[in-house]
This record gives sequence, C-alpha cells and structure tokens, in this order.
Amino acid sequence: MTITQAGAERRAGSFADFAGVSSGFLIAAIVIAGAALRLACAGGPLLIDEMVSMELIRPLTHFWDVLWGVSHDNNHFLNSLWLYGVASPQAGPFLLRAPSILFGSALIGVMAVVGRRSSPATAVIAAALTACSYFFFDYSIEARGYAGFALAFAIAFDATERAIADPQSRARYTLAAAAAFGTFAHLAMFPALALLGLGGAAALWRRNQAIGPTIDAAIRVFLPAALAATPALACVLAGVHNIGWFKIGAALPFDAALAANALAVAVNTTFGVPGAIPAAAVPIAAAALTLAATLALILAALASPAIAPDRKILYAMIVLGLPAMVFAARPVNVHIPRYYLIIPLTLVLLLADLIGAWWNAGGPRRVAAGLALLAIFAGDAAQIARFQAAQAHPWTDAFAIIAASPHPVVATDFEDRIGIFRRYYNLRERTHIETVAEREICETNPDWLLTWSNGDEIIPDRIELGEGCPVTFALAGRYATWGLAKVPWALYRRDGAPAPAAAKP
Repeated sequence: MTITQAGAERRAGSFADFAGVSSGFLIAAIVIAGAALRLACAGGPLLIDEMVSMELIRPLTHFWDVLWGVSHDNNHFLNSLWLYGVASPQAGPFLLRAPSILFGSALIGVMAVVGRRSSPATAVIAAALTACSYFFFDYSIEARGYAGFALAFAIAFDATERAIADPQSRARYTLAAAAAFGTFAHLAMFPALALLGLGGAAALWRRNQAIGPTIDAAIRVFLPAALAATPALACVLAGVHNIGWFKIGAALPFDAALAANALAVAVNTTFGVPGAIPAAAVPIAAAALTLAATLALILAALASPAIAPDRKILYAMIVLGLPAMVFAARPVNVHIPRYYLIIPLTLVLLLADLIGAWWNAGGPRRVAAGLALLAIFAGDAAQIARFQAAQAHPWTDAFAIIAASPHPVVATDFEDRIGIFRRYYNLRERTHIETVAEREICETNPDWLLTWSNGDEIIPDRIELGEGCPVTFALAGRYATWGLAKVPWALYRRDGAPAPAAAKP
C-alpha cells in the first residue's frame, strides 16, 4: 500500500467516523424533539377507546384479572395493567398516556438503529420520519397498546434481520423478548410475528439454498420467539374460557373497499398526504391511487441496489403479506387504519432506505431527497397542527355546558357511544348528566341534543324532532377532536330551554 493510498483510507475512515458521530447527535436531538412534541400534545380529553379500556378494568378486583378476567379486543394487556394501577376519575391524561408517550418516543430511536445498518443518513431519516409522522404521533399520545406494539415490532424487525445473518447469535433472544413484549402490548403482534417468520424463512432459504439448513436455521431463530409468545396466547384462551367468549367491539363485516380505504388512510397519515383523513370514506379511486403509489415504492425498493437482499424480502413480506392475509381471511373491522400499523412502520424504513441512498449519492439526487423530506415534513406538520387546533373546543366543553344547565338531559342519535362519554364525565366531574334516545324526546322533553357530525361537514342551524310533538333545537356549537380517533359533535339547545349557568372551565 502506498502512502497516498493509506492517507486516502485514513481520510475516508475519519469522514465515516465523523458522519457517524454527527448522525448520533442528530438522532438524539430528533428523539428529544419527538418526545417533547408528544408531551406537548398529550393533554387532550380521553377518546372513546381509552374510556372503554378504563370501563373494562373498573369492575376488576385484582391486577391479574386483567390477564384472564377480561375477554375483549380493547383489553391491551400491558396498557390495561397500567390503567388498573393508576386510573381514577381524577387521573389526568398525561398519567394515563405515559406508557404510550414513552414507547412512542423510544420507537424513534429504534427506527434509527434499523436504518443505521444502511447508512448514517438513513438512520437520521428513519428517525425523523417516525418522529414527525402523524400516524405514529397519534398512537404515541393515546392510552392504548399501539405504541408498545409499534416499538416491539421495530425491535423484532431489527432482531430478525440480525438473526438471519447469524442464526446462532443472541439476536434471536432479543426477538423472543420483543415477541413477549409485543403480544402483551397488542394481539396484532401475533400476525406480525407470523409475517416476520415467513420473511425470515425466505431470507434464510436465499442464503442456504437447501431445505435442511434452512429449516434448522429457522428453528434456531424463531422457536424462542414462538415460545415467548405463548404466555399472551394462554391469557387470551384463559379469558375466553372464563368469560365464555371473546368480544370484538362494534364489529363490521369484511368489505374490500373499506379495507382499501383503511390502508390508504394509514399510508397517507404516515407521510403527510393532504386530505389524509376526509369527512367521509376516501373515494375508491383515491384509495387505489395511494395503494398504487405504495406498490410502486415497493417495486423501487426491490430494484434498488442500496437495500440489502434480506431486508428487501422482509419489506415485501410485510407490506404485501398483510393485505394478502386480510383479503384471504376476510376478518371483521378491516376499516380501521391502525390495524395495518406494521405497514406504515415498514414503509418508513423502506422510504428512509431509498431517500438515504439518494442523499448519499449527492448532486441532483440529494436535492430530490431533501425536497421529498421537506414535502413529507410539511404535510405531517399540517396534520399535527390540525389535530392540536381541534383541541380548542373538545367534547368535554359540550358536557360542561350541559352540566351547567338546570335540566342536564341530552338526547342523542348515537346513544350506544354517548353513554361511555357520559359515564366517564360524570365520574370525573361529579356531575349528573342524563342521556335519552331521540325516540324518547316526546316523553322526556330534553333541553339538549348531541349529533355526530364531521368537522368539515355542513350541518343545519336548526333541527326539528319528535313524532307527534315537534321539538326544535338550535345549534349551540361544535365540539370536536380531529384525527384517527376523532370525536365530532354538534350540540343543539331546545327552543325555550332555560339558559345554562356559566359552564365549568
């Protein structure tokens, strides 16, 4: 080796070291900023599924009843255990949502770890996309199990990739720990592990090109994870045995158009696409456009030499495998975007790999990478800003006005859901709001009416209800939260009803 060559290698090594150190500081700053953003926005009123989780644990007498005394899809074990320990009518949203905030913030760093195996630039981009994504921001500030599930899956993805390279490494035990944590965080970890197992087996086959060594390596890698997932499965089965059934809340039958819409919303809210959460369902053409763009992204990743072959297999298995699993099994409730959480998470890693490769290439590609990131961040910022702006008039303000009135009785066209809100509010504020169905207006003569209307939907200023006893209600205000779990209420006051006293702030 010549002196010139040695000097060039030293300079290259020094630059790589500098890039690594610089990216480490930048990632730390992104994690801190992401955590601060989540803390700043986590103080809004509880949403319906959060209150359902609290209702499920309220009758329990021991903490272990969470594991086998409730058989409901809203019972996310780890989250329910936390709520059992801290929940009370006076518990604030920050306390109730603390695990989600912690897990959602930790996810940013883990995504950077996965990205770093491609390059320091990819690590920074993966962290930034995760921190700013409205989709992952939303589930980082909701007292449910999705943030823990996302964190567990990211750890499992990283461990699977490392274990594929060395099936006897300790990475398989990290995968097992992630499997145990993830299945107790959310039951959706079970199909996620199945997809990782299929992808991992395919990657092992690519490496071994022989059935015997592939099976042996797959058993070494995935058997500990399968065993680690059995305690959560045992708790589910014990709950079914004790209760007699497994309840799924508000189950809707399979609908392909609804599934396509949910996938489109999940992708669009991850990358800040305008109009990601419309008033009504996304037109099928718009959903198809999003899914076509996602497929094009997958094909670009599969063709890119910048992405490792094993990672390509995992990407394709997750992003294509989950929809295939859904359309083959045809389960209920395919309309809920959060059920597809592992797809946005994988797409963040995939896009970080592609944009990171453009950035590292320099020149026009670096400019294109920067512009793409700016567009995504601007879209994410607009969605998060809209979410936070909607907190100015939350649903709790509507109940405060009703509670301050002489006759706090409210009719509703969605009484199956309003009862949950009412019970929580009455417990927390020590009020005595009553609800009646619209069909009971003539018998009860309520002073108030609550309707469910999207924030950008045109609604009438006056509504007349009651068969045989026409009662007119005038619009009193709109009280809504916006987002993936929005609460869009319109409050009406009966003509001639006594004016309420000053509402409790």
